[in-house]
Amino acid sequence: MAREIRYAMVIDTRKCVACAACVFACKQENDVPEGYARDWIEQEVRGTFPVLSNGEPLAALPALRRPAL
Repeated sequence: MAREIRYAMVIDTRKCVACAACVFACKQENDVPEGYARDWIEQEVRGTFPVLSNGEPLAALPALRRPAL
């Protein structure tokens, strides 16, 4: 029985500024067509004005092929 191959990307959320550069790099590396996405970033804001805190961005990246390292 063949094993399912699963891929992931590790992102240090303490350094993430939600610029979406990881999304762009993933699209370029995996030849994703213009206007189509296989990944996304979710960001959560908590609290009430004026005291707000940004939650850590949650990057969701489904299985994608990656180049050999």
